[in-house]
Amino acid sequence: MLNTRNPAGLGINIDGTAAEAWTSYINTYKKAYNMVQLNTKQILKNTSYTDHTDFMDFIINMCTK
Repeated sequence: MLNTRNPAGLGINIDGTAAEAWTSYINTYKKAYNMVQLNTKQILKNTSYTDHTDFMDFIINMCTK
């Protein structure tokens, strides 16, 4: 919790035990992680190589994504 700015503002329960706070922390970030993961998969699926473009730039772009 010490590495999180404003844990209460993020909806993390800090009123109970450390175990309850940790469970709340994991549940909060699991939802956000799942959304980021789905968005990233969609971006990668929509990315394609176009003829006559620099292949190395395409590879760098894919690695960045």
